[in-house]
Amino acid sequence: DFAATSKLLLAALLLLWILWIIFGYRSNLVRRAEREHPEVVHPHARTPPPQIGPESQVTKMTTVKESTDASVSKKRTRSSKFRDICWKPQCIAIADIIIDGLGKSTPCNNFFDFVCGKRAENTQVPPSKVKDSAIKSLLRILKSPNAKGNRNSSAVEKFTSAYISCINEGNNSLKLHESMQRIFRQLGFDDWYSSSKEPPNEADETIGNILSKIGLRPFFDFNVHLEPRKPSSKRTIIITKRTDFFLLSCASEKFRSLSSREKFNESKQSQESAENISTKQYSRFKKVVAEIVRLTSANVTKNQSMIIAEDILTFERVFSKLSKQAVGKPIEINMTSENRTAASTNFSLRTMLEKELRDINATLKDDIRVILECPDYYADLINFVSSGNSTMAIKNYVVWSYIRSMANVEDTSLHDLYMTYSFNTTNFTRSSAKKDVRKSCLLTLLKPET
Repeated sequence: DFAATSKLLLAALLLLWILWIIFGYRSNLVRRAEREHPEVVHPHARTPPPQIGPESQVTKMTTVKESTDASVSKKRTRSSKFRDICWKPQCIAIADIIIDGLGKSTPCNNFFDFVCGKRAENTQVPPSKVKDSAIKSLLRILKSPNAKGNRNSSAVEKFTSAYISCINEGNNSLKLHESMQRIFRQLGFDDWYSSSKEPPNEADETIGNILSKIGLRPFFDFNVHLEPRKPSSKRTIIITKRTDFFLLSCASEKFRSLSSREKFNESKQSQESAENISTKQYSRFKKVVAEIVRLTSANVTKNQSMIIAEDILTFERVFSKLSKQAVGKPIEINMTSENRTAASTNFSLRTMLEKELRDINATLKDDIRVILECPDYYADLINFVSSGNSTMAIKNYVVWSYIRSMANVEDTSLHDLYMTYSFNTTNFTRSSAKKDVRKSCLLTLLKPET
């Protein structure tokens, strides 16, 4: 038994020794030879990196090949540790491609540049559209942001904050559009009108009918005067000329050094002459008005807004000239019956005043006294409006006057827009008119150059 066991052990040892000679020693010799004699990697030994998806076929690899051709013709020495991992020619060729694309950044600071920095500099990758599925996923994530205590990173916080800010700004523009549409409906208008031709459904509409819907506000300033010592005396409505005009307030040089609120107050007292405005200034103001028109309506194109702006500034220029020339000569107007000396058939001061009184649930029969401060301004205004001006041009000016009135309210989006465009007219930005601003905001943040 002992002899048989000894023979088996010897046979096993002999077998192990033979196997070591066949496999282990030969492999060790090959590795040692490769360490002592660095091999030359030839181009034909390279294996191209795998391509994933159809889009990868579009990306050209010419730059990668050019960047690696210089490296394949020279000897590359690797440490013994590297050779133990990657010692086949195919592995070394792929490793060369990866190394040639590495950047110089620290991985923790900029991992993308560390991995692809050099390749990104030399390779022009065609732009690709963000997939709809990715957009929907991001919108779902942004719709329910993490709680304050579970925020992931500063980058995520900044992106989320920028997205929310964009959404709020877009919603403010939509609210502004909705407010303007309510004003159009209250005045009996459809929208801004960009043609000087009368529409078929308004061919029989007279200027007098339009002005009876509008009231005094766009063309006159008026206030109610009470005698403090005589509470039982008649209430007096004083109608006077307008002095607040967009052209004049923007043309004044002193506005440049004033604050936003001071500019707004000074614009009401400015008496600059519309005739002194240069062609360059007029062109700039026209662009400002056109931009504000587009900001208040999603249905107006750039060309249409320029036509509307021309109508508005034409009226402003004439009215400011009439206002400057008018002299105060107060007269009392008898409103109990229509006074033909103070009102023409196309332009009735009575009907305009009645509209204003209806808004406060009052009538001319409520013992009201009416004073017209500048009869000359009123008469000249009648002649201008009645002399061939289309009802649409008048409507455009009326809506513009409402926009400026709405801008009186501070801490509103319209006030900020109006003050920005009125007194800093170097840059123009168009708000998105889309109903859903979420997708447009996300795309803007993902691809800010578009």
